[in-house]
Amino acid sequence: ITEQIYVGSCIQTKEDVETLSATTGVTAVLNFQSTTEAANWGIDSNLINESCQNSNILMINYPIRDADSFDMRKKLPFSVGLLLRLLKKNHRVYVTCTTGFDRSPASVIAYLHWMTDTSLHAAYNFVTGLHSCKPDRPAIAWATWDLIAMVENGTHDGPATHAVTFVWNGHE
Repeated sequence: ITEQIYVGSCIQTKEDVETLSATTGVTAVLNFQSTTEAANWGIDSNLINESCQNSNILMINYPIRDADSFDMRKKLPFSVGLLLRLLKKNHRVYVTCTTGFDRSPASVIAYLHWMTDTSLHAAYNFVTGLHSCKPDRPAIAWATWDLIAMVENGTHDGPATHAVTFVWNGHE
């Protein structure tokens, strides 16, 4: 997606880890897959974690339930925060879930929207143009509204994440 952000499907073998390290120079993996999903796919999470450690790749697992808009909405701000922290430490990050179809690209889109002041429409089109996926756009929009509400209510303990411009086109 960028020089430092890659998006894709789950890591299934130690060879996948070695390829990420050698080919792309990935230094961190942000994985939204649950342990149940990994088990259902026959993935040995311990082997993957050990392979990452041997390749000096930081593995972060923050499960977000697959096909669950509310869980995505609720966990999106923290997942973006994790990605931001990894990027600030100059990691090259592979963002993944199980298929790379929803949760991982949604997190990258939210990062681009909130942290780089890219419009949601532009961020969504950019990521989906580079990676075949169908992220949960409404969950991203609702998470954005949640953050705005937190700022307006004084319950957000950090700086505003982005500027928002509303344009009425008369169709919705």
